[in-house]
Amino acid sequence: MILSKKTPSQEELNILFKYYSSKKFVDLEKNALSFTKKFPNHPLGWKALGIALKNNGKISDSLEASKRVIELSPEDVEAYNNLGNTLRELGKLEVSKKYLEHAIKLDPNFAPAHNNLGNTLKKLNIFDECIKSYNRATQLNPKYFEAYNNLGIIFREIGRLEESENSFKKVIELNPKYAEAYYNLGITLRELGRLGEAKDKYEKAILLKPNYPQAYNNLGTVLRDLRMLDNSENSYKKAIKLNPEYADAYNNLSFTLLLKNDFKRAYDFSEWRWKSEQNFGKKFITTKPFWNGESDKRILNWKEQGIGDQIMCCSMLSELNTISNKLIVHCDKRLIPLLKRSLSKDIIYESEKKNILEKDYDAHIPMASVSKYLRKNLKSFASTSSGYLKADEKKTAKIRNNLKSNNKVKLIGISWNTKSQIPMSAFRNILLSDLASNLHGTNTKLVNLQYDDNSNEIKDLRNKLGIELLKVPEIDNKNDIDGLASLISACDLVVSIDNLTVHLAGSLGVNTKILLPYTMDSRWGIKGKESYLYSSVKLYRQTKLGNWEKVLKQLRNDL
Repeated sequence: MILSKKTPSQEELNILFKYYSSKKFVDLEKNALSFTKKFPNHPLGWKALGIALKNNGKISDSLEASKRVIELSPEDVEAYNNLGNTLRELGKLEVSKKYLEHAIKLDPNFAPAHNNLGNTLKKLNIFDECIKSYNRATQLNPKYFEAYNNLGIIFREIGRLEESENSFKKVIELNPKYAEAYYNLGITLRELGRLGEAKDKYEKAILLKPNYPQAYNNLGTVLRDLRMLDNSENSYKKAIKLNPEYADAYNNLSFTLLLKNDFKRAYDFSEWRWKSEQNFGKKFITTKPFWNGESDKRILNWKEQGIGDQIMCCSMLSELNTISNKLIVHCDKRLIPLLKRSLSKDIIYESEKKNILEKDYDAHIPMASVSKYLRKNLKSFASTSSGYLKADEKKTAKIRNNLKSNNKVKLIGISWNTKSQIPMSAFRNILLSDLASNLHGTNTKLVNLQYDDNSNEIKDLRNKLGIELLKVPEIDNKNDIDGLASLISACDLVVSIDNLTVHLAGSLGVNTKILLPYTMDSRWGIKGKESYLYSSVKLYRQTKLGNWEKVLKQLRNDL
């Protein structure tokens, strides 16, 4: 390659550095464009242009500028590093990895390349190598607080919360005014159940960075955890004021409003969930209009979340059917036998995996959104709270006869664990040994309602405490929901944490006691033992996060 002999003056180079140092990327882009036109074979101009374009959101153009740097300067470590970063943002992860690895090959001691390789490996879900890359970056540069911050994030995402906490504390030690570190530490502390400390960290982040909508949003959530509902609402509103398009904040605000029984506003804000970064299922794609409550329409009602939420929302299907000209329910196929037996015969049920033709319906609505039209106040829940699903009576009777040795025996179905990945879901769980030992008695038989493999826990229960947990082998508690419904209906009592079991038992009208953690789920309200969703379900609430002792004592007293 023949390079132009024309070279920039020191003054021209200084101007370029000035704009780069000031982070005024719009001005840097203009200056770098002028620079590259005047000095097309000088790599510095293209490097500056690539950085400016990337920060100005022109990712594809940035890619081309970075490639030009490498053409002009094949040994430029920073150029390979910048190109790797740009490729990652474009979703070209394997190529990004290749360029970042080449940067490290050129200079093994270039800490930013190790950090950025960690970022790419994280997106590739190669977590062990990702952690090694971040650690290497901090070894090369012990003051590299951004790498410690990244390390804290990956530790949190893979569940190594104590290490996550230590990483963020290191960031704060290195840079006490770095608001993002306090924010990230707040997230980790909440997942550790240290709510008061999490609140303090979010408030510190806001103090350092007043225009920080994400911190206000997360503060709103931890304030809700602490049962400070008015403060929670105000915090979400501040987040929204700073970012009027902040979908997560609107959706989170809806949960707080539900706890305040402010249903109308809650439902309105809940519709923002479809723009949220939080996990709310897959939106049904159609050109047909959203159903807005009008009658005599052919309606497609489609699932959006897990099977427990679907069961809860199915309480409205009979009412929706009376309004519609035709009702198609697009749901988890495991529910269909139970729904067909329980509800109107003219409702059409289709598996969520089946393609529904647009010619077969006039309007559509996700299951949870029906509440906006049919559950406007507490009184409106009463019509279905006493049970709206029906188990197979013959199967139920057979199971009950097989499990009961005599009429004096009380069958108690139990469930103690959830596999939910929602943050803090682990606090819903209770040890099988703690639950079983408090329910076990002379005329009591415990029945396993838990899904997935729990054989080791059951074995330990038998060997250490001498308590037998009965399982009906012909019923797959996870995949045979209709069979599970019969098993639950065969029980005299169901005791469970907040999971699928409760919704199924409540929808069947089975006597149920739910053990709730201190942090509140909007479905169960803020206080009291009664559930407006299911009249047969009684609520037992923690008074302190993680402490089940008082809950179990109250449960024993009520048996």
